[in-house]
Formats: sequence, C-alpha cells, structure tokens
Amino acid sequence: MKVQSKTILKDNLGLTFAILAVTILLIGSLTPLSMTATAAEDDGEEEVGVPEWNEGDKWRYSDKVPMPNEASPDPGDDKVIETIMEKEVTDENFRVNAYGPGGEKKTYETYQVREIHNPDNPENRWEGDFYYWKDNLAQVYNNPEGNVPSAYHPPIVDLDFPLYVGKKWSTDKEYDLARYFEGPPDPDDVDEGEYPEPDREYAFLGRVENRTTKEIELEKGVKEFETYMVNLTLVGYDREGGKTEITRYEMYYSPEVKNIVHTDIFGVRRMPEDYSVGDDVMENFIGNETLLGFEADPYNPDDEGEPSLLGVGIVLLILGVGTASFYVYKKVRSSF
Repeated sequence: MKVQSKTILKDNLGLTFAILAVTILLIGSLTPLSMTATAAEDDGEEEVGVPEWNEGDKWRYSDKVPMPNEASPDPGDDKVIETIMEKEVTDENFRVNAYGPGGEKKTYETYQVREIHNPDNPENRWEGDFYYWKDNLAQVYNNPEGNVPSAYHPPIVDLDFPLYVGKKWSTDKEYDLARYFEGPPDPDDVDEGEYPEPDREYAFLGRVENRTTKEIELEKGVKEFETYMVNLTLVGYDREGGKTEITRYEMYYSPEVKNIVHTDIFGVRRMPEDYSVGDDVMENFIGNETLLGFEADPYNPDDEGEPSLLGVGIVLLILGVGTASFYVYKKVRSSF
C-alpha cells in the first residue's frame, strides 16, 4: 500500500508541477503586455488614441480670414471674412481606392463627412464630401459639388495618434512625402506599378507641445476643453511652378469633442535650414478656425479596440489548472 501510495504521489506530483509550471509561464507571458499598456502612465504622460466617429456626429466651425487694409498699416483695421462650416459624418465605413508610394494600389477605410459652407446663406452655400482615414483622421479624398475632386496619397498626417506630450512625426524620406492629385484617375484605369505624377507634394513636421485647457466661445456659451496642443508645419512644393509655400498650424485637439476645437494658421516667410519644432521663424497670422458647437458621442478610451478574448481564455485556463491540481491533491491524499 505504501509503495503504491508513493508511486501515485510521485506520478501525480510530477503532473501537478507540470501544470503549475505551465500556469506560471502563461502568467509571466502576460507581464510584457501589462507593462506595454502602462508605459505611458509610468512615464507620467497620458496618451489618447484615435477616436471612433459615428454616423450623425456633427461639428460646426467659424473660419475667419483677415484681409489686409491697404490704406492702413494698423493690423487692427484689417477686414475679417468669416465662413461658417458644418461637418457631419454620413458614412462610418467608406472605402477609397487610391495609389500608394511606389505605384501599388491601396484601399483606405474612411469616414465620409459631408461638409457645408455658409449653410445659412443660400446664395453662397457650398458643400461636398470629404473622406478621412480611420487610422489617423487624415484626409485622403474629397469630392466637392461643382468642383474638381482631389486626393492625397499618401495623405498629410495632421494628428499622429496616439497623442501624448512630446510625440513627434515627420516626413524624413522622399517616399513619405504627402502627394496631392487634382482630378485623380481611377486606380482601376492605371496599370499596376505605374504612379501618376502628383500636382503638389508636401512635407510635414508635427509635435504635441503640451496639454492645456482651451476656452472656446461656442454659440451656446463659453466652454473650457481639455486639449492637446499640436504644432504642425507643412511645406508644399508646386511641381510645375517650382513654388514652395510653408504654413504652420497650432491645433487644439479635444478628446471630448473627438476633433479640433481651435486652429491658428500662420504663413511662414522664412525658415532656417536646420529648423525643428519650436524654433522661431518669420511668419504672419493668416486665419483661424474655431468650434461653434458639436453633437458627438464622447470619447471612450475603452472603445479603441475590439474586446479581446485573451483575458477570458487565460482566466478559464487558470481555473482549469487549479481544478486539476486540486483533483490531483485529493487523489494523492486519498491514496494514503
């Protein structure tokens, strides 16, 4: 009896240790995932992922452009032209076929957004559809009524999600340049490997400068938003005329709104060759865009990805291992 008990004990203890070893390895394998998920918190920085837009989400903006008064040197005498813009998500899942760098064809998963200018002025009303890449909300295509469609492939990355203070992104290689096409041909009509010449090319340099509270005067009253201030410099190259234009944007992105709440725009007249974000340059203010109101479901960081079954599987596995271990333990005890 003792020999049999020792044999059972030896065999089942081996099984128990094997099961426990597998459990420990599985739990240990989860540690890097946990460390990765909390890395931003450990560094003292919070980050925000790309929002999910839903059909029916709306934003209303005021776009103001100062027009210089030639008769007066005082900038305060400039006339300001204001345009009201309304944007509404009309399709959450719209595919845009386009060209990628090197000539390969690419399909973008986008949001279709209906944009209306001067909605309250029938004489100057204008509208069109704009398509924003779900990965980073970059505009990849637009189709304005009465005007020539245009596209950006690859697009200009205004906001490189996830956003956190100190985040940088740029075009540092030739094939990373954003390319603009006026009246782009259908990719199905172009042979594989061919790449149409763009009308313009853009280099961009962005950085999240800080998190700040931005007070916005909405149509229904003043409201403060917690925002990420993004400094974006855009360099445009006109391939035909050889003209180069440099524009800098100070954008305030609000997770609550799931969009920009304010943008100041500056025309850059001179930039040092070794320019980096934050350097002083010669520039002049050329306009701004400010949120007037919005209707959108609030941002929820828990919605950034599909729920994973990994955690559920691990819990079930651990429960199974625990049950098996307990069974082995009882069997060993009963054999004595």
